Amino acid sequence: MHDLLRLHAAEEARDRHTPAEREAALRRAVAHYTGTACAGARVLAPHDPPPPPGGDEPGHPPFPLPDAAAAMDWFDAEHTNLLAAQQAAGGHGWDAEVCRLARALDPYHRRRGHLADAAAAWQRAVAAAGRLGDPALRAQAHQMLGDAHAQLGGTADALRHLAQALELAELTGDTAGQGEIHHSLGGAWERHGDDRLALEHARRALAVFQALGDTYRQARALNAVGWLRTRLGDHTAARADCTAALALLLQHPADHRQLGESSTLDSLGHIAHRLGEYDTALGHYRRALAICRAQGHSHLEADVLHRIAETHLASRRPAEARTAWEQARALYTAQHRTADAGRVRELLAGLGGPPS
Repeated sequence: MHDLLRLHAAEEARDRHTPAEREAALRRAVAHYTGTACAGARVLAPHDPPPPPGGDEPGHPPFPLPDAAAAMDWFDAEHTNLLAAQQAAGGHGWDAEVCRLARALDPYHRRRGHLADAAAAWQRAVAAAGRLGDPALRAQAHQMLGDAHAQLGGTADALRHLAQALELAELTGDTAGQGEIHHSLGGAWERHGDDRLALEHARRALAVFQALGDTYRQARALNAVGWLRTRLGDHTAARADCTAALALLLQHPADHRQLGESSTLDSLGHIAHRLGEYDTALGHYRRALAICRAQGHSHLEADVLHRIAETHLASRRPAEARTAWEQARALYTAQHRTADAGRVRELLAGLGGPPS
C-alpha cells in the first residue's frame, strides 16, 4: 500500500468508526493471520508441537494452504504483515495470539534463515507467556528463544533461556518437552564450543524419545549424536548413528520426513568427507541439496553448498568449489549471516582467479 493511501485509510477509519469497531476489525484481521499461519505451520512441520489452541474469529476461515509450496508462498508474501500482526496482538494484550504466532512462524523462519525475526518473535512470546502464567507456554517460549539465540551466536543468552525452559518442563512433568530442550541444549553447547557436553545432552534427548517411542524425534536425536561424534573424531560410530537415523526417517511419509532427511544426509556427507570418501560425500550432499531446494529450506541449503565446495576442493576441483561457494555466499548474505558470508569470501579469495 502506498504511504499516502495508508494514511488516508487510517484517517477514514478514525473518522468513520468508533474505537470499539476499529479494535474488532483489527482482532478479525489478527485472527485471520493467526489461523492461516497455524495451518501453514502444520503443513510445513507436521511433527512439531502444534501452536497452542486459540479462539479463532467465527466466519473468518484461514486462507487455504494445500501443500508446503503454497504455505511457503503465503508466508513469503505475508511475512511483514505477520510480524506486524504479532506486534499488534502484543500491543492490545492478546497474549495467546502472540504465542500462537511465534509458534506458527517458526517453521518458516527456520527454512528461510530469518533468525533475527525468529528471536524477536519468541522474545515477544516469552513476555506474553509470562503474563498468561502458563508454565508449558513459558517453557516452550524460553526454549525456542534460546534456540534462536544459539543460532545467532548468542550462546550465553541461549543457555540461560534453555536452563529456564528445562526447569519449567521438569516442574510440569513434560517429558517430551524435556527431550526437546536437551536437543536444543546440544546445539547450544556445540556452538558454545563444548562438543562433549553437547553430546551428553543429545544422548539425553535420544533416551527420552526412545522411551516415548517417537521414531521421528529418535531419528533427529540420532542424527545429532552422530554429528557430534564425527566432530569428536569418531567417524565410524557417527556413520552408524546417522545411517540408523535415516532408516527411521524412511519409515515416515516423504512429505513428513524431508527436513529431517536433508539434515541427516548432510551429516552423512560430512562423515564421508572426513573419511576421505569424497564421491560418496557429494552423493549425500546432492540429495540433501535437492530436498532443501524442493522444500524452500534456504538456511540449510547454504550450509550444504558450503560443504559441497569443501569436498570439491579436497577432490582438486577448484572451479566447482568456486561455483558452490559463490552460491553459498549469496544465500548467507541474503540471510544476514555476515560471519558465514565473510568466511566464504576469504575462502573464495584463497582460490585465486577472478574476484567474485
